[in-house]
Amino acid sequence: MNHNGFVQLLMLDYENRAVEFKGPGMRGEHPLSEKVVRAVIGMANLRGGGHVIIGVSDESGKLCRVGLSPEQLESWMRKDEVDSLVNKHADPPIQIDLEQYEHEGKSYVIIIIQEFEDTPIICKQEYTEPRTKDKADKVILRRGAIYQRSRHKAETAEMTTHSEMREVLELAVEKRLQRFVAQLRSVGLLHSNQMISPSDDEQYMKDTGKWDSDLQQIIRSRGYWDVMIRPQRYQSDRVASLADLELILQSAAVRQLGWYFPHIENRMRIKRGKHWIEQESRAMIYYDHLEAWRFGLNSEFRDLSSLYEDWIVDSSDARIKPSWQSGEVLAIETIMHRITEIYEFATHLCLAEAYHINTSPITITFGLHQLKGRHLFISSPGRWPLSHIYQADIDDYEASYTHDNSELIASYKDLAIEAARKMFEVFGWDASRTVLQGLQQEIWK
Repeated sequence: MNHNGFVQLLMLDYENRAVEFKGPGMRGEHPLSEKVVRAVIGMANLRGGGHVIIGVSDESGKLCRVGLSPEQLESWMRKDEVDSLVNKHADPPIQIDLEQYEHEGKSYVIIIIQEFEDTPIICKQEYTEPRTKDKADKVILRRGAIYQRSRHKAETAEMTTHSEMREVLELAVEKRLQRFVAQLRSVGLLHSNQMISPSDDEQYMKDTGKWDSDLQQIIRSRGYWDVMIRPQRYQSDRVASLADLELILQSAAVRQLGWYFPHIENRMRIKRGKHWIEQESRAMIYYDHLEAWRFGLNSEFRDLSSLYEDWIVDSSDARIKPSWQSGEVLAIETIMHRITEIYEFATHLCLAEAYHINTSPITITFGLHQLKGRHLFISSPGRWPLSHIYQADIDDYEASYTHDNSELIASYKDLAIEAARKMFEVFGWDASRTVLQGLQQEIWK
């Protein structure tokens, strides 16, 4: 994560499933330390993991960015001791990273939590906040409990329903399946020879009909992404119900930089048509994020979203020169991040039980528009700039790839690298796979 990614999280006025805030204090201070551990366990049981930001207090329901003192900051940046604190209570151990940031003269620590590697995380050691004159004993961590971030309320809580348990177990099964499929492909036991019916495209177009709105027109007024993911073979009722569509989307959504793809705005209603669900949202942090998506019972997913580089609203963004104008630049990290999350999201759809993909290959189509005259730049701080000016001479870039679902499950990151490499060629940047793999790993760590 870079500084601007941190600011995106910090400037949220509310917690979400993948972001939890904790007030200032020393590592080892009770019950703050145990509440942080509970949040970390909950994030580790969430697809994509999450972030715990220390230095933001909750005062009467309002988040206040108070920051950490130098002593508090130092205590939380001792990686070995934070690992020990967390994994004293977690089984199996949780992989975390620590980063510190300053914003407006205040210091914060962010704990970046990876989703569990193989099996869900269980609390193995409990902690009870002792009774005081005004409060009874309160269990913060219960031995044997599985904590998770709730879908319905931004909090870390013990699992109590079958649907919560099912979500985390499905994630564990997916991980096992991905490894198994990769092994089968590596020894040549999986092949694809599927054929497409000439009428499939026509059927999808008929189902989609007119999909347009005022917000979509605003998105298209500047640079934007246009994404479509669908099974190659058409089936009108591949997903059983609109309710299943919502569950699939929430479960499959990808979050790597604190922002979900697709973005599901929990404070807004998801609209339902006869054969689809959809939502439009506009969120402002230090840039405007505009997005519209639609997901149909035929399993076709469409997404239209803005380029952050064209909607900067905070001129203090150090990566963009003061004379910034819409349509001038495009970060190489933007391309790699978006294409990888498109591929990971498609993989999650393939693995969703209710998606009923069976053996049909998946077609991934994406376009990046209003490119002409833009040049690439590196947005990550502390890295050398590109040695040449790499500029697009075309206005629209569109690509479509069809993958056997076993190939996608086993190798989605490699497939994303190849798709990104071909896009970079349009700008004249002939990046090697090794360079792009390192960039992807840095973003996706």
